[in-house]
Amino acid sequence: MARTPEGFLICFNVPIGRTGEYKYLGSEVGDGGNEIISVYRTEEELFDQLTLASFEGKAFTDDHPIDDVTPDNWSIYAKGELSNVRRGKGEYADCIVADIIVRDPVTISEIETGIKREVSSGYTCDYIEKNGKTYQSNIRGNHVSLVKNGRAGSRVSIKDKAIENNKNNIKIAQALLAISNNKPNNTFKNKVKDNIKGGK
Repeated sequence: MARTPEGFLICFNVPIGRTGEYKYLGSEVGDGGNEIISVYRTEEELFDQLTLASFEGKAFTDDHPIDDVTPDNWSIYAKGELSNVRRGKGEYADCIVADIIVRDPVTISEIETGIKREVSSGYTCDYIEKNGKTYQSNIRGNHVSLVKNGRAGSRVSIKDKAIENNKNNIKIAQALLAISNNKPNNTFKNKVKDNIKGGK
């Protein structure tokens, strides 16, 4: 993490989603039931170029909003935005990572004090059945939220790792801010939340 001269917080290399198994209520994936089911997210779907691009420039919110983030409500919900969305490396090769620019002082305080560190993606997707298992397909991002407990677990969170070259990262942060001010904010319908139910 690093602060810009203006006081904005830049969180580098933040995992915002991972591959693997997730637990959902049946009602959350369209089968109308209340039993817990396993849903799988593959590398092919998560790291598809359309999936990665769909999260670029999207809003960073403090808890999930009740609606999708759109131009009409962006100023209400957005506390910052995502940039440089990509596949992670090393121990995070199974994750999408992004740099997050946080502009809101309350949200910055929550992160810096550790009150909230986990993140949760809001997105649309299709659910498909294959060989007796349920998979996500056509994942399209709408926002990423700061939450207390995310469905993806503590790996998908903002880290405290020290910045080795602070001056260099401040330059990167300034460049990200300049880029983000020119990002389009595309939106999608039918929000999915990756936070634990009742545990934002």
